[in-house]
Amino acid sequence: MARLRLVIFLLPGYLLLAACATYGWHGDHATPFDTARKNCDALAAAQSAGQARDATFDACMNGEGWQRR
Repeated sequence: MARLRLVIFLLPGYLLLAACATYGWHGDHATPFDTARKNCDALAAAQSAGQARDATFDACMNGEGWQRR
């Protein structure tokens, strides 16, 4: 019984964390999100901070099949 209560208590937190992993992005048949993010972070790191870096990251993610929501 205690184990069931623990599962019921922890399950919503785990589901919330899983939902937050890709919040703001969606992609059907896209490169796995973590792989795409890692590739695009590396590409954007070459840009100076600010809008240029953000634009490079977003363009890269779009190329990987991800769109901002």
